[in-house]
Parts: sequence; structure tokens; C-alpha cells
Amino acid sequence: MSNFDREWKSLSQKVKLSKHESEEMKRLLSQKIQEPPRSRKFIFKPLVSIVAVACIITILLLSNGNTERITPLSDTTEEQVEDDIMVVITNNATFDFLGVNLVIHQPFQRITGPTSVNADSSFIDKGDSLYIELIEREDFDSQEKTSLEAVIIMENNDRVTIEPKVPITVEKGREYHFEIVGNSVEEAQFKRLDGIEQ
Repeated sequence: MSNFDREWKSLSQKVKLSKHESEEMKRLLSQKIQEPPRSRKFIFKPLVSIVAVACIITILLLSNGNTERITPLSDTTEEQVEDDIMVVITNNATFDFLGVNLVIHQPFQRITGPTSVNADSSFIDKGDSLYIELIEREDFDSQEKTSLEAVIIMENNDRVTIEPKVPITVEKGREYHFEIVGNSVEEAQFKRLDGIEQ
């Protein structure tokens, strides 16, 4: 006789259940122990998962993997667009980095300019281009002698400045194309790509 049966008999003697009642209680208890609990919440879990996956797929399909420069719809006038000064930096390096901060040098001042990174904080893929718009009066004065310097943003937000500075003559409405090359951050170079104007 098992320990359970002995305890059950002891309990049955104290409560004084009939043999039929005792057998019925054993059967009901055994059935309850073997059945998994039922919950109405279980129905909603798969539904929520399906809706979440459908939303992600819709977003991916709508974005279509587009990594091209997107111009937001705004009240921008044609004159403002013609005044845009765009710096395009292409990653041709064989090491990983998260982004680039552009530093603008003008006589007697060093201006920390805009930074460009991926929205998801992922590495910049080789061949990808970063678009940095320079805004006159906020970032610099276009009439002054100007040099650009790239600061590479590494993991853990470490920043490495690439020497030397690259001089440019700023003209409104132009794109300036650069590339970052090198096999390691120590060998990295920030180079102007001549002959590519738009």
C-alpha cells in the first residue's frame, strides 16, 4: 500500500466517507491533477503574435529596403533646396564603424557639425553612403575658408579623428563627395572624390 493510500484511508476515517464517496473523490482528484488548467488568455496570445508579425511584414514591404536619401515633404521652397550644401560620405573601409561626425574648421573656430548614423545603431555597410546636410549660419559661415574633418564613431561610442583635414570651397547648392577607406581605424583616410558633382 502506497503512502498516498494510507494517508487517504486515515483521512477517510476522520471524515467518515462512504466507500462510494471515497472512490468518487479519488477519481475526481486524479482527473483534476491530470488535466491542464484552461485559460481564456491562451486564445489571445497567438492572435497578438500574428498581428505583430503582420505589422512587421507590412512595414518591411512598404519600406522595400530603400536606403536612398529621402527628402521629407515640407514647406521647403525651391530657393532653399538650391541653397542646400550636402556632404555625401561613402564607406569604402574594411573595418566596422557606427557613424561619422563631421567637424568644420574655419579661421579661429572648430565647429562640431552634424553626425550621421543608422537609425537602428547598426554598422555602416561597406558601399553605403551617409548624407549630411550643412546648414549655413547654424553649422558655419559659407564665406569663410573651410576644412572638413571626419570623426568615426566606433562601438561603445569611441570616437577616432581621421587626419588630415580636407579643405573645400563652399558653394551653395552643391554636393561634396568623400569616402572613408582603410583596413583598420588606425589606417583610415577621409578622401575627397573629385569629378563627382551634382
